[in-house]
Amino acid sequence: MKSLVITGMCFILFVACSGGKQHVPRYAPLDRKYIKEKEVIFKHWLKDTLVVLSKNTPSDYIRKIDVNEDSTWLTITNSYKLKISRNYKGTNYDLIAGLGSLTMNKISIPKEFIWDYEMEHNYVVSVIKEFKYDFYEVITRFNLIYNDSIFKYGFSRGNLTDKKVMPSHR
Repeated sequence: MKSLVITGMCFILFVACSGGKQHVPRYAPLDRKYIKEKEVIFKHWLKDTLVVLSKNTPSDYIRKIDVNEDSTWLTITNSYKLKISRNYKGTNYDLIAGLGSLTMNKISIPKEFIWDYEMEHNYVVSVIKEFKYDFYEVITRFNLIYNDSIFKYGFSRGNLTDKKVMPSHR
């Protein structure tokens, strides 16, 4: 009786394990051919993106576009120096993200101030099958100017750090 139960359990286990078709990826994630295909997809996206960016010239900030030698990396740097209200109601993503950093870090600001701000948007070839690119942002300059002073902040892991106060030379 014991051998019949054990045989029956082995049979059920065998049927359960072999019942479905297993998915085998076409390429290993770091396979050279796979990476080349991803680079081609990224380069097509990059070409289309550069065409769109060249047609849209911003009026309220300076945009710098850098592409590395083999076209597998795009960096868009947006630099701002403008008078802004803490109650900004615009749609510019960089400004909304920067004001969000001020709020998140509980930094009190006056009603109006001059903002000297720079943000990098970096795009690189993604090894993830569903993505054309990987993306990350870096705030490279974050200065608030008011009350005849410049308040310089560092930025690390989503937080404003290293506040320095300097006299303004207007």
